[in-house]
Amino acid sequence: MKLKMICIFVIAFLYLSAAAWTAVEMGVYSGCMEYWKDSEYDICCRSIGAVTREECFVNGQGEPVRGFDITDVKPGDVFVTASTHSLVWRHGHVAIVTGTEPLQTLEAEVLGTKSRIVENPMWERYTTFAQLRLKDEYGGEKAARKAAEYGTANLVGCPYGFLCSKDSDNPANIHCAFLVWKAYMKAGVDIDSNGGKVVTPRDILGSSCFEKVQSYGLSRSVSPASL
Repeated sequence: MKLKMICIFVIAFLYLSAAAWTAVEMGVYSGCMEYWKDSEYDICCRSIGAVTREECFVNGQGEPVRGFDITDVKPGDVFVTASTHSLVWRHGHVAIVTGTEPLQTLEAEVLGTKSRIVENPMWERYTTFAQLRLKDEYGGEKAARKAAEYGTANLVGCPYGFLCSKDSDNPANIHCAFLVWKAYMKAGVDIDSNGGKVVTPRDILGSSCFEKVQSYGLSRSVSPASL
């Protein structure tokens, strides 16, 4: 048992090291503060799990609110944010759109939960955001829809965890980036930009398979939202 715990700790440490997504790299503060400086809403860092927090827009009562609008959405689109972090690890979060009327996303959220389809999700509350769409040369709308359908049929109800293997068809647990990667792999598209042993939200954001529909606070090439 002791050896098992040591192995789990080492694997977790390596994963965290490989997946580290710093605020400086992604422009979380130098970027999003510039884009949202004229927003009517405040920004706060709130707890969403035992050790996990998120930066989000809030109203005068401190309640999360939508800071911008997502209007052009298709099944298979991928949402990414860098606004979530656990302790000193800024891992971000990613989800795949499974429905549009109403908006639905398939997500693996935090430890202690299972992956689920979230109806009417509040992705517009995040202070950093990117919406990605599969390029036509990688299968476009048809492949994206296939990924969304596979996720809906096979990746709901999976326990959240970090020890999922790319080599496993039936992983014992799953995290947000692995979920989205797995759905797209079943559609014949590898969206892991560096092809490593693990896949992170940052790897998906950097994938050449996608084009950006909109993006705020994640790079210098984004356009500000119309608030």
